[in-house]
Amino acid sequence: RLQDAGVTTELHFGKGGFHADLVDIDMGFWELKTKSGKAALSAAYTFVRTILKQKH
Repeated sequence: RLQDAGVTTELHFGKGGFHADLVDIDMGFWELKTKSGKAALSAAYTFVRTILKQKH
């Protein structure tokens, strides 16, 4: 789960990777928590950042 100023984005992990349900997120500080370890955490964060760059 990724949260910023009360806005929540869910990251869903599966065998084929993961996808994110994005909801109007402002640029800022995010806390990203997963059960998949640092590698997945890094990948998920990069993935979300990429989507945010496309949105803005």
